[in-house]
Amino acid sequence: MTEQTRPEKLLTISEVARRLSVTPRTVHRYLAAGKLPRVQLSARAVRIREGDLEEFIEARLKGGQSDDRPADFS
Repeated sequence: MTEQTRPEKLLTISEVARRLSVTPRTVHRYLAAGKLPRVQLSARAVRIREGDLEEFIEARLKGGQSDDRPADFS
């Protein structure tokens, strides 16, 4: 018997925004900047692989910043 693997879950912009606690517009900015890989299903349909989102989160946790804005130390 061969081992079957489930296809990776594809998330919508709204789902990603909820998981990151940001607005969908911020997710679009991450996509446009190439910070988060996308799966382009059609001209308007964009999805993000769950694994890519997890890697994005891990990279941000290791780097200490959620985006490129300077840290506020006040």
